[in-house]
Formats: sequence, C-alpha cells, structure tokens
Amino acid sequence: MNSQNPQGSAIEVPVELSPALAERYLERQDGSKTQVVLIVSGITCGGCIRKIESELLTLPGLNTVSVNSISHRATVSFSHKILALEDIISKLKGMGYPSWPYEPRQQEVKIESERRQALLRIMVAAALGMQVMMIATALYFGEAYGMNESLRTMLEHVALLLTIPIMLFSARPFFQQAWNNVKNRQAGMDVPVSLALIVAFFGSAWATMGNPGQVYYESIAMFVLLLLCARFLELSARRRSLGTVLNVEKSIPESAMRLVDGQTVKVDVREIEIGDHILVQPGEIIPADGAIAKGQTTVDESLLTGESRPVMKTGGSQVVAGSVNLESPVNILATSSASGFAVNRIMRLAETAQVGKSQTALMADRVASYFIAGVLVLAFISGAAWWVIDPTFWLAVVISTLVVACPCALSLATPTAFVAAMGRLSRQGIVTMKSEFLENICTLDQVVFDKTGTLTMGMFELKSVEVLEGWEELQVLSLAASLDQHSHHPFAKAFRDAAEKHEGFEYLEIEDLVSKTGSGIIGSYLGEEVAIGSSRMIGSLVSCPDGLLGKKPGTGNSVCYLAYGRQAVARFELGDTLRDGAGGVIQELKNRGLDLVMLSGDSSDAVARVAKETGIDNYHAEMSPEEKLDFVRQRIDSERRIIVVGDGINDAPMAALANVSIAMGEASDLTRLNSDAVLLNGRLTEILEVIEVAWRTRRTIRQNMSWALGYNLLAIPCAMFGLIPPWLAAIGMSTSSLIVSGNALRMGRLKSRHRTEIRS
Repeated sequence: MNSQNPQGSAIEVPVELSPALAERYLERQDGSKTQVVLIVSGITCGGCIRKIESELLTLPGLNTVSVNSISHRATVSFSHKILALEDIISKLKGMGYPSWPYEPRQQEVKIESERRQALLRIMVAAALGMQVMMIATALYFGEAYGMNESLRTMLEHVALLLTIPIMLFSARPFFQQAWNNVKNRQAGMDVPVSLALIVAFFGSAWATMGNPGQVYYESIAMFVLLLLCARFLELSARRRSLGTVLNVEKSIPESAMRLVDGQTVKVDVREIEIGDHILVQPGEIIPADGAIAKGQTTVDESLLTGESRPVMKTGGSQVVAGSVNLESPVNILATSSASGFAVNRIMRLAETAQVGKSQTALMADRVASYFIAGVLVLAFISGAAWWVIDPTFWLAVVISTLVVACPCALSLATPTAFVAAMGRLSRQGIVTMKSEFLENICTLDQVVFDKTGTLTMGMFELKSVEVLEGWEELQVLSLAASLDQHSHHPFAKAFRDAAEKHEGFEYLEIEDLVSKTGSGIIGSYLGEEVAIGSSRMIGSLVSCPDGLLGKKPGTGNSVCYLAYGRQAVARFELGDTLRDGAGGVIQELKNRGLDLVMLSGDSSDAVARVAKETGIDNYHAEMSPEEKLDFVRQRIDSERRIIVVGDGINDAPMAALANVSIAMGEASDLTRLNSDAVLLNGRLTEILEVIEVAWRTRRTIRQNMSWALGYNLLAIPCAMFGLIPPWLAAIGMSTSSLIVSGNALRMGRLKSRHRTEIRS
C-alpha cells in the first residue's frame, strides 16, 4: 500500500507482509531471536528517535531497538514466536512513522524522493515569499510616507492570501510532525516551530481584519523558507554521509549466473546457497563470497578494502562479493548465502556502531529533551511579561523566542561528527564496529600488539627441518601437514605448501584431532599420539632429547616441534616478514607518548628479532591466550587504558577485555566480532589514521557543542528582551543547525596530515 510520508512523497510501504516476503528480510539469531533493519520515514529530530525506541519497547516480544539518527534505520531484535514483523511496522505507522524493511536501493529512492519533494516546497515558499517580502517593503515605506489606509488594507489581504499556500503546503511537514509529537505526548523540535508559525499567522490575520496588532507575513515566509533550506541541506549532508555505505551495499549485483548441469541459469542473488557454482565473466561484479573452483584472474577489491591494486586469484583463492573480476571468466564455488556475505556482515556491524550512542551523544539527547520544554515555558513567560509592559510587542517576542531556539544543533553535534568520521574511515578500508570507539581511543595510554599477522605479514615459509635419527623429512612433513590440513594458523599453510612439493606426498588420516588455541594440535595416527606445537606444549607431552627440544636456533625464525609416540621427532624453523611500515608506526606511537608492548605465543628468539626491528622495548614471548588475557587484565586493574591490536583467535579474549581493540583485515571472525574496528586493507599504518580521525572527531564535537550551547544561551535571552525580530530569529535558528552540520562534514574533506605530523 502507499503511505504519504511527512515530506509528502509517496513511498511504497509493505505494511501487510506475506510470510514469504517477511522472511526475506529477517535474520535469524540464537533461539527464537530475530533481527530486522527497517527504514523509518518521518524522523526530524532526536525526540522522534527517543519516542520510537521507547514506544516499540512496549510491544510484547520486542527485545531491543536502536534508531540511527543519520540513516534513519531502525535495528530491531524481537522474538518471532511472540511478535510478527508486520506488527512492528503497523505500530510505527500508527505513531506517524511509516516504515518498511531496509534495502540499499530502496533507501536511495526514498532519499531522492524526499529531496525532490523538499525542493518543490522550497520553490513554492520562495516564489510566494518574494511577493510577500515586496508587499512588506511597500507597507514599511508606505507607513513612513503616509500610505492610504485602504491601500494598506488591500496589500495586507494580498499578503495573507499569498501566505496561506506557504502554511498549507510548504510548512505542512512541520505541522504533521508536531501533531505526531503532541499525539505521542512528546515535545519535539517541530512543536515550537509550529506554535511560532500558528501564532504569527493568526495574530497577523487578526490584525489584517482591522484589529489592533502588527502583521508578520514576511517573517512567516522567511522562516519557512530558511528552515526548509536548512533541512534540505541536512538531507543532502545525510545523503553524502551515507554515500560510502550505500555504495558498498549496492556493489553486490541483484542477480547471478548459476551453473546447473553445465548450463547457466539467471537467479536472484538472495537465492544463492552454499555449494552453488557461479560463473563470473570479465568486467562483472562477483555476486557471492566463495572460492575459485576453475580458472584464474585478477580481482579489484578496492570497494571493500580501499586497496586499489588488483589481486591475483587462482584455484582455491577466496573471493568476496562486491569485488570486480578484471581479466578472465571464473567458476566460483559459493561458500556463503547472501546474509553471510562478508560485506553484509561488515555493514551490519558498521550500522550497529552508528546506531549506538556515545556518552556525549546521550548527554546531548537528554539536554535537548528538556530544552524544548524549557523554550515553551520561556516563550509563555516572556509573552506574559510583554503583555503587561507593551501589549503591541508581545506577539513579536513570543514568535522570536520560539523561533530562535535551536535544539537541533545540540542533537546533531555528536552524531554528525561520528558519521562523518566513520565515512572517512570506511573510504580507506577501516570499519568501525562500536559507536564509542572513536571517543574512547583518545584516552588510551598503552598499545598492546600481537606479533604474527599484526606486526608481521603472517605468511610463513619453512626455512629448515631437523629430524630425529631414524626419521625422514617427508615423514615428518606428512604428519605436520596432515595435522594442519584444516587449520587456519599461519604455520599451517607453510607446512602444507612444503609437503605438497615432495613427490609421493599424501595427506594422512589423523584421528581425534584436538586444537590447543595458541599452542598447537594433538591427534592420533596408527594408534600413537601425534602432536605439533610450541616447545612449551610439546615439552609437556614428550621426553626432551638433546638436539631437538629446547635448542635455540639463533636465527630469529619462529620454531615449532613435532612429537610422535611420546617422543620429539622434528623441529621446524619458519620465517616471516615484517609488515610494511611497522617500524614507522611504532615510532609515531612512541612520539605520541604511548607505552608499547608486544605479546606473542611465538618463540623468544623470533619475538626478540621483531621487537628489535620495530623498536619495541617491552615484549613477552611464548605466552598462552590465558597469559595474554591476564596481562591485559592486570594493566586495566592498575588503571591503564589499553588498546589491543591483533588478528588471531588467541587474541580474541584480550581484544574483548581491552578498552579499545583493532583487528587486522585477515583476522578471524571471532577476533573481528570482539574488536572495535577492523583494518580491511591490512595496512598497519592505518592505525595512525584512526588515531588522527579520533582526535579530529573529538575536537569537532567540542566545537559543535560549544557553538550550540553558546548560541542558545545568547540568542534566547536576547529574543525574550525584544532585541531579535522574528525574521532575524529565523535566520539565526537555521544558520545554527547548518554550522553544526557543516563543521562535522568538513572533517571528512580535510586531508590527512603526514604520519609524522600527527599530534594530540
């Protein structure tokens, strides 16, 4: 069915959803919990968001709801056994906020429709307002030079007729939203705006009919025009802020060519299932996460990672939905359904971060909620006082007091800055997962780095193999590769690559596999226990023959051991390379006065080498995940503010405990979920960009809050004392909101300082 949104545009809103249609938009979670993202129409201020969140929580079966003040998306978690999606949509419609399940292209259509309708209202207000202003000018000079009374009355009636369309059409969104606010017992921003317009219009009409008083038609026209222009610019700013996210989400095509019995069948991307084979031609966008099953090509992953260089993909290589196939046709084996695509998961996490509110934003919302009620009281007091002092002036004072106040500036001060910052970071392949991330990072004093995959590339190569007498290299490599056949540990690929180079190599059937996170893997082969791992783990399982266990290679390589039948049978040395820019990043962080620590489960010799090359003085080797967690906990207990940078599963516990955590792009899903931000492009230097943006965001929020508070504290008393006429109040109110929004968006356009110039 069609529903008219407060901006007046017809939007298709599926209120009565069929079960099949509803299921397409629902994300099933643990148990009976279900999550859905809705586009909500009609939101104009923070008060609308507070009302939506509080009212929806009264529905039985609804668990949580959060509304993004910029994208106007509501993330709703509910029990599908108690509550249906159509009940939530009906509740929102009854409150005056039409809504429907979110799709990227649909939101862009909505924003464009709002933009066109807003432009039409502006044109009507401008065209008629200019005529009203000319009449006001004639009345002003006519009063000075003795205009005929009948002519003055006629001009006032013409101004009244010209103002009526402005009130009924151009100002309609203000009245609609104010009515919704009053109906829901809420003092939103549009309540004082509508009161000012109504009081000014009927007061002017009263004077036009021959009663005492002044006319304010020009003030009404100017106020409506300025406020519409301000909201139009805010809408444009919102569109720019959402641009990066919408571009990423729209990067996934709507259809794909599925291979069925050697034939291609065009299907909707949402119909792709795990195990499907998808044909992607050169120049086409890859429609699903998967692995190259046949063919090889180069792929552009810049939209997701920010890295512009093409990446070579061969058989078995992983590809992600939204990247572009550049060279040759390839057959892709889908490894995820649409809801599980990496880009969709990342965007959902990013959306959750934007929906969440920092402490500063929550404080601003609380202030704004009381601010509007205070303005209404002050307008009443000032009007009553001026009625006693000068009855001919009370109306102008009431209008000016209602108009000049700008709670929008308070509500916009924080979210606009955060969204601009997140947009800037996402364009560089940095995704923020939690809303308080940028706020917290400015208070940190210690950075804890993992080594493998963070300071180093985590792409190991087997350098040397030492075997126990009676064993052959191919034997130990076969055992090592078979133990690590399905492992994602950085060592595992090195063993598989080395073993597969040997003629006659075959994977062995290892039974009873048990993974010891951060230590190694234990299994059973031909009735004997077989294990591969660190010296600490192997030393706890087997005897320690001289010449193998415990020997320090002295080369700076990483070391691990293989045991079979309660005996250490091989020692492996694996080499890794330092990540580009690691030394420079460490030096810059030191220059900022941060205390740096490296924690690793690797051998002490390898850790010492990386510490020396990067310049980290405080480092700890051969640490288990529990020991890493204890280290971070002790620092937090001693009131240190910790940031953790890591990538492996063994980093997830300390990442979850830290005040702030950053995961590398190749990090495990568990580590990503426990992190505050992810560096999708894998560039360690982006940590410096994150810190720079965080400080700029903090500075921008302080500037915005100072302006919003200072403006209102100065403007409202001036209006109450009759020092600000209604037309000037309209300019001040509109300008205040634009200054806050413009200052926040300016941050996204500023060029990054050179890394060596980052300062606190």
